[in-house]
Amino acid sequence: MSGDGVPVMTFEEVGGPDGCARLRQMARDGVAVARSAELGGPIVLEESLAERLLTEPRIAGAVAMPILHASGVTSGPLHDLWAVLMFGKDGADHDRIRRVTAAHFTPRAVERLRPEAVRTAEQLLDAAIARNGSSIELFHDYALPLAARVQAALLGLPVDDLDRIVPWALDLVEAFGVLDEQAARAATAAAEAFIAYLDARFAGPPSDPGTVLATVRADPTLGPAEQRGLVANLMFGGLDATAKALTSAVHLLVTRPDQLAAVTGGCPAEHVVAEALRFSPPLTGLPRLAMSPVTLGPLRVEPGELVMVMTAGLAGDPVRYPDPERFDVARTPGKQFAFGAGPHYCIGANLAKLVLAVGIDTLVARLPGLRLAGDAEWAAGTFGGIVHLPLSTR
Repeated sequence: MSGDGVPVMTFEEVGGPDGCARLRQMARDGVAVARSAELGGPIVLEESLAERLLTEPRIAGAVAMPILHASGVTSGPLHDLWAVLMFGKDGADHDRIRRVTAAHFTPRAVERLRPEAVRTAEQLLDAAIARNGSSIELFHDYALPLAARVQAALLGLPVDDLDRIVPWALDLVEAFGVLDEQAARAATAAAEAFIAYLDARFAGPPSDPGTVLATVRADPTLGPAEQRGLVANLMFGGLDATAKALTSAVHLLVTRPDQLAAVTGGCPAEHVVAEALRFSPPLTGLPRLAMSPVTLGPLRVEPGELVMVMTAGLAGDPVRYPDPERFDVARTPGKQFAFGAGPHYCIGANLAKLVLAVGIDTLVARLPGLRLAGDAEWAAGTFGGIVHLPLSTR
C-alpha cells in the first residue's frame, strides 16, 4: 500500500498467467484505483470509471511516441514509422487517418471474409494433422497463421509473403510497450525491412480492388509515409493479440470439459469469444496520457502522467458478472473493454472477433475430441497469452 492507502502494484504482479486473476480479485475487493510501482501513475480497475477515462477528451490515447521515447528510441526507422501511426495521433489527425480504411472494418465488410476464413481454418487443420498425425500445436500450426492469412487477405498482401511479414509484425508490436535493448534492435530492424517491403508494394502494379492496400494507394489525404504506416499498423497491430487470444480461449475450453461440451453442443462461438476476452484479455492494460489535470471520482491525474486501464480488472465486478472467477460460455456477454473504448477503440475489433469465432467453431466441429497433450506455455510481452498449446485430436 502507498502512504495514501492506495494499493501499489508491480508489472510482475499484473503480468504473467495469473495477472488477470489478481486484477479481478482486486476489483471484487472494491479497489477502483491502484498505482503502478514502476510508472508511478494510477491504475484503474472499475468499469464505469474506466469508460469515463477512455472517453475523456483531456486524456490522450496517442501514447505511442512517449512509450517509444521511454525505450530510448528517438530516431531511426522505428521512430519514423511510429511517428505516423494512428496509435500516435489524436484529434483531427487520428480521425483523418482512421477514416481512410474504416469502411473495411465494419461488421458487414468483415463478414464477407467469413467463407475465406473458414476455408483457411480447414486447410490449416488438414495440413497440421497430415504433418503430425493425431496431435496439433495450436499457436504455430493454427492460430497465428489463421490470423495472419485473414488479415493479409483484407489488406491485399500476398500469402506467400507472410513468412517474412509475420516475424516483422511480431517484433514491431513489442514497441507498443517499453522495449529492452535487444527488443529495440529487433523492432528497428523489422521497421526498416517492412518499410522497404511496403515501398516496393506501393511502387509496383496496382493492388487488387477492394483491398485496404488499394484504398490506401488511392487516398489523396495520405502522404507516402502515412500510407505505409497505416498498412503496417493494420498488419502488426492485432496479429499477435488475436493469435494469443484464440490459443488462450481454446485452452480455457479444453481444461474445462463442461465448457467444451457446451460449445460442441451448439453454444455460439461469439459467446465463447466474449467470455474468453473478459476472462483473459491479451492486452491487460490500456495506457492513456493526461494532457491537463483531471479528476474523475477517486481518480486524479496530473499533466504528463500515464494512467493504465486494467481490462482484466474490469471483469471482476461481482454485481455485473456473477461469480466472475467462473469461466462460463453461457454467460450473457457484457460490455467489452478488451478492444478499448472511445476514439481509440480498436479499428480491427470486428476482424479479430471474426477470426476468433471462426477459429473456435472450425476447430471444435472438426476435432470434437480435443484434449491437452502437454503443458501450455504462456508468454508475456505487449500482449500476453498462450504461445504453445499441444493438443491431441483424439
